[in-house]
Amino acid sequence: MASGRQGTVVLIGLLALPVAPSPAADSGGRADVTAPQVTVSGRIRSDLEPDGASNPHRVSPSSRLATQVIDQDEIRAMRPRDVFDLLDRAVGVHTMSQGRKVPFTVRVRGDTQFAFLIDGVYVPQLSAGRMLQSLPVDAIQQIEIVRDATALSLAPLVNFVSPSGAPNDGFIVIRTRRPSAPEIGGRAAVSSFETSAGNLWAGTAGAGGYAGVHVSGSDTAGRPGEHMAQSAAAVLATAGFATDVVSADFTFFRDRTEQQIQAADAAQSTLWPQRWSFAPITTTLSSGRLTARWTPEQVSMLTLARSHVSATLVQGSVLVPSPNVLLNEETIDTIDARHSLRRGATRLAGGLQWLHWNTPTGQMFFEGIPREERLVGGFVQAEQALLEGRLVIDATVRRDEQHVVRGVDRYEPLPVPGTLQVITDRRLPPSDFGAAGVALRMAPGWTLTGRLYHARQGAVPGIQSDPGVVLQPEVQFKREVGVSYRAAQGWSLTFTGFDARIDNAKVPVRYVTSRGITTAVFGERDVHRSGFEVQWDGHLHSVLGATEWRFGWSHLTGVEALVDQGRGAPHNVWNGLLRHTHGRWDAAVGFSRVGAYPSNFQSIDGGTRIIGDYGRLDASVGYSWPAELGRVRVSAFARNLTDARYQTQLGFRDPGLVIGSELLVER
Repeated sequence: MASGRQGTVVLIGLLALPVAPSPAADSGGRADVTAPQVTVSGRIRSDLEPDGASNPHRVSPSSRLATQVIDQDEIRAMRPRDVFDLLDRAVGVHTMSQGRKVPFTVRVRGDTQFAFLIDGVYVPQLSAGRMLQSLPVDAIQQIEIVRDATALSLAPLVNFVSPSGAPNDGFIVIRTRRPSAPEIGGRAAVSSFETSAGNLWAGTAGAGGYAGVHVSGSDTAGRPGEHMAQSAAAVLATAGFATDVVSADFTFFRDRTEQQIQAADAAQSTLWPQRWSFAPITTTLSSGRLTARWTPEQVSMLTLARSHVSATLVQGSVLVPSPNVLLNEETIDTIDARHSLRRGATRLAGGLQWLHWNTPTGQMFFEGIPREERLVGGFVQAEQALLEGRLVIDATVRRDEQHVVRGVDRYEPLPVPGTLQVITDRRLPPSDFGAAGVALRMAPGWTLTGRLYHARQGAVPGIQSDPGVVLQPEVQFKREVGVSYRAAQGWSLTFTGFDARIDNAKVPVRYVTSRGITTAVFGERDVHRSGFEVQWDGHLHSVLGATEWRFGWSHLTGVEALVDQGRGAPHNVWNGLLRHTHGRWDAAVGFSRVGAYPSNFQSIDGGTRIIGDYGRLDASVGYSWPAELGRVRVSAFARNLTDARYQTQLGFRDPGLVIGSELLVER
């Protein structure tokens, strides 16, 4: 955020892409029941194949209609500002932006309990909201939104931070690029609000391995008067090797960001005096995965990963001359071991995961209070294909156990006056999960799926409840049905309906302070949420060029008001993307429409306001031509063409219209 923002900041970078798969290709008895998914441009990576044995984040066929894949071509067409701007274009996903310590929150199907998996690195939602905005979108091969927790094999469902052991309700899987051939490239862009950004990448790959590096940087003054300046630099390096039996993949990402945290609107929010900033926030992600193909039907994988965040949070105010400086440090270590076996039409898989979360400085309203938790979980999964692969039946069971080494006795992080009651050496009751599903390929082009899910978590011991209230185990029931039609003309239409019920969800009803210690008093409530998603996508080729489209609509019923930081959820979200190429020209138009929802978060008068209720339109046009250096492309783009100053959290508005241009050179 230094003063010299003129010109284009050149970023160097490189992305990770895949090495050629070993001769032992994935095969055998796989069921040909797949959801409509976007094909990744270029060579298909073995770890990206939906049914690949070396895919560590494989979802069962009955879950795929509820899973959306956004590939690299679509990412480039959308010109997203960052990862969260990109996620906001997915069906059923609503990204919320605000000031404060976690600038971004992702809501899927009305829920915010999601975790991220980045090349095997586990990142909880609260951590992702602070650190992932600096992950260069050019470095992403694909993003996969697994919209429901019924995919029990991806990672532990019990999450950190919340002593209730609140389960994840899905995962967002991010795969970075890996070179499949020698490559080199660069990108430079300038846009509104004195914004400049750039990337440089280079890599090579052969039969025995690959290596690549991606360096990026960006700088912006932000919208004047709204305290939104940011400067970031990052490096992503990937490498791997392969033999006929063993392959290994490595990822290293490091980012350093100086960031002003957006100031709130003085007319709406009590937070208007705050002038907070990260000075800086540094993120390091590293992972290594070893894959052993004992036979074409048996594959073992071992992943070791670490996420580390170090932040200096400066809590300034226009009312106080001296800011408060807080240090935040967080480390998450992950070990993931899994094995899969195929025998004809039968597939068996199992795995164990161990995670360790440690923040010696404390964080998120609890700075100065060290917190540490460990998770151990495992799953067993079986799939059986019948009717020559047209029908697949699957079932998975999972158990997660959580050990709070040290922490705070609070389900949700709320800034309540007084000293918090500290937890030490608390082992939460085990959490058990089960899911079963079917996928049926009916008449040509038609696919039908259905899933059932059940979860049970023991009542958390040692917490205070309302007089006469005996806290019961939390129980979750979920049902899902999907139908998809893929036409021979090149388009597909998918409908997914879902129904989720949570019995005995814990909720703080009031807080009691005694002898300087503030304790939450808990009650219970039942939550019922249902809805559906519709997606229509396709492509058309003619003498006028190639056209691709994707349109989506998600609808929620039973969403409770003001349950998430004084914020509800929109009942309807529409979005879409239309791309067209003709010769050397390409163009794209994206749109989204978000319904209204209530918020009373830190409202200036304590009242509830209606936010959301906005539309957004984005567009880009580009021209490419061959040159001695390789392919050259120039483009112009615009985000939020209507200059809508919408809010997704009360008091924090979108910066509005952004216009920019970009130069890309690659070979």
